Amino acid sequence: MNLKQLQYFLVVAEEHQITAASKRLNIAQPPLSYQLKKLEKNLNVQLFKRTARGIELTDAGCLLEKYARQIIELTELTENKVRKIDQDNLAISLGVDLLTSAILPEKQLQQFHKLEPRVNFDVYEDNAYDIIEKIKRRQLDLAIIRTPFNSDGLDVEYLTNEQMVAVFPKVYKIDNIPQEIDVTILSRYPLIIYRSFQTLFRSTFIQYGVEPNMVVQCENARMAIDWAKTGFGIAIVPESIAWLEKVDYVAKIDCEEWETKMALIWGKGRRLTPILKEFVEQFKELNI
Repeated sequence: MNLKQLQYFLVVAEEHQITAASKRLNIAQPPLSYQLKKLEKNLNVQLFKRTARGIELTDAGCLLEKYARQIIELTELTENKVRKIDQDNLAISLGVDLLTSAILPEKQLQQFHKLEPRVNFDVYEDNAYDIIEKIKRRQLDLAIIRTPFNSDGLDVEYLTNEQMVAVFPKVYKIDNIPQEIDVTILSRYPLIIYRSFQTLFRSTFIQYGVEPNMVVQCENARMAIDWAKTGFGIAIVPESIAWLEKVDYVAKIDCEEWETKMALIWGKGRRLTPILKEFVEQFKELNI
């Protein structure tokens, strides 16, 4: 099994056709088919099956697809890092979750760039769970994500702390809504929430003895706000993100348990390079 075979395999898995895959790869069909058969022979499994819709993955093929993507991604990341070091540049692979990408800690990043202009950033955006997995597998050097998250296996430097707010669309009588509301009042509305906050929100509502009406769960702050703008419900988002979007009305939520923080994370006990140490220290100094 080699990288070329894995790349061919992934393209065929995406196209569901040998013909389409060969065109995309700009190679003839016979050598492509040969490489796939060779891959199956080396692994001693069947990776594809023919159906009325084209070529589909077997269970073994689905498993290989998952790991093949990780292998290709790690290979590309390694090549980029080595190439940049050889060019007298340094690279930091930085993960950013979907809740944080819209509002990065600018002062820390800008100050670090002034101190170390030769450093380049390879930024990867994903949901917090996948970002954490990549940190643990050392596919990323550092990441900036938002609480809540499971910190097992991580070293964490917490950054800014902020309130959650409720974003109300025009369909509600916003003139009658106070600037700050509590959880019991919030439970009267249909709510649009982040999936990662679901457990925290539900436990808080239970403590208050009320049942929430969570009509939409999503991964992205902007998506939650967009749904709210349609009148589908009330979006619960961090305050800083709410003000980035053009919203009709924002009410602060009086609930200390729902305060959220951005955090800089890396693998537990990982031996940081001098440049990564400097990056972490810069965040600590500017976060006081």
